[in-house]
Amino acid sequence: MKILMFCEHCGNPKILSNYVLKAYIATAHYVYCDACQHENEVTSKLRRYAFQLRRKQGY
Repeated sequence: MKILMFCEHCGNPKILSNYVLKAYIATAHYVYCDACQHENEVTSKLRRYAFQLRRKQGY
């Protein structure tokens, strides 16, 4: 399942794949927008979802 994250600055959507969620989002503090390079904070809800994916798939 892919997750959409919208930029807080320009509103541009960014697709986060399961791989990105498991490998990056679980430990990252920010995700950068592809359009305007604005840093968007990773929310605790998104981080919890990423950790759940890691546990489910034995990452």
